Amino acid sequence: MNNSQWLLPIAVSLLVSCGPEPLSPSSELGALRTERDSLIRAKDGINARLMEVDERIADLDTAKRLTLVSSIPVSSGPFAHYFSILAEVHAQHNVLIHPETQGVIERISVQEGDKVQEGQMLFTLDSDIISNSLEEVKGQLELAQVLYQKRKKLWDQNIGSEIEFLQAKNSYESLDARARSLQAQFELSQVRAPFSGYVDEVAAKEGEMAAPGMPVLRLIALDDVYLKGDVSERYLRQVQKGTPVEVYFESLDRRSNSQIDEVSRFIKAENRTFSVRMDLENKDGMLKPNLLAEVRIRDYAAEKAITLPSRVILQSPDGRDFVYLFEAMANGRGKVRRQFIETGVSYEGRTEVLSGLESGLQVIDKGARSVKEGQRVEQSV
Repeated sequence: MNNSQWLLPIAVSLLVSCGPEPLSPSSELGALRTERDSLIRAKDGINARLMEVDERIADLDTAKRLTLVSSIPVSSGPFAHYFSILAEVHAQHNVLIHPETQGVIERISVQEGDKVQEGQMLFTLDSDIISNSLEEVKGQLELAQVLYQKRKKLWDQNIGSEIEFLQAKNSYESLDARARSLQAQFELSQVRAPFSGYVDEVAAKEGEMAAPGMPVLRLIALDDVYLKGDVSERYLRQVQKGTPVEVYFESLDRRSNSQIDEVSRFIKAENRTFSVRMDLENKDGMLKPNLLAEVRIRDYAAEKAITLPSRVILQSPDGRDFVYLFEAMANGRGKVRRQFIETGVSYEGRTEVLSGLESGLQVIDKGARSVKEGQRVEQSV
């Protein structure tokens, strides 16, 4: 707009207001309204021209200091969201060893911390009575076997009576069954390791009475451990066998990646959760039963997603999310433009942008909260 364009309404208004004859109230009201409209148009024209002049001055005045901002490029890439639960380490082989028969503990052959092999003797009960009975029966069994074999040989030749043959056979079979029963009882008094592992605890002493159900020691193997934790039923559709997880042991400051190997088919009524299991490697033996871990389970993933640091996303008074874009001009300067966006899930300080942005744009990062739409800014190096 040139000078004549915005001065003309003012001149018209002055001519109207300086007329020689007074106007009636209704005519004067109309004239005043016309004058006001002219002044508003003139003001708008002046403000528009003033803005153009200011913008041109800003372009030409390289010495003027503008607000410094930094920007980050918009790009797409993989994005995933996780939620966390607490889980405990369990050992596949972690058992309390107790005898299957009652007796006095005669000897404990291991100590706490000992490594034992499968089948190795752990402790024995007093078995003198059983041992003596077994030796006695074995002697009788040898004699009965000889008599039975002789009677059988004669009977096969049709020599002797059938009653004598049957009595010899019955005596032999009865003593054989008795010997095998005593042998089984004797073996119950000698408790051996059911698997290879470590003696974690010895709860009894030699000379004490032991009985079925009363633990004598704990045997544990740490080469086969797993994590077990509870997940809210709200994640029932997202959590399946094979779902990736991140595991963090705070006590060990150790992180590892794993997956869910088993999902419970039962929801606990008391807390509306279901159990998940994750198998772990434990080559150094540092993962011990009941060790606590934080497990992050992936419940959302996108191959290509636009994400931004959550701090650059602002919100308008009406609740809409937006960012400020840096539109480059000359000499490292640019103009601020507000862009409304639609956001998705957030994770670890980053938020997914579902719509409103495309690759190649520059989003103002530092200084985003101190600029406004249309402002001239300068990009920091």
